[in-house]
Amino acid sequence: MAVVAEKASSPVLSSEEWVRVGQWSTLLRELLKGKGEMWSAADEKLFVQLQSALQTMESSGTDGEQKVTPETC
Repeated sequence: MAVVAEKASSPVLSSEEWVRVGQWSTLLRELLKGKGEMWSAADEKLFVQLQSALQTMESSGTDGEQKVTPETC
């Protein structure tokens, strides 16, 4: 179980994993915005930052072999 915790805490994801994070964040945003009080202006700001970082990563042409972190975007 310790191995799983160590792997889960790693901040490094492949570009494909970041694409999936973007897709899930978009889905979550749409679901929670419909609930009103469950989606705040702070959540929207974080969502916009994430999407911006993902677009930057995509436009830089990172490939699946390279590991990226939010700081590198």
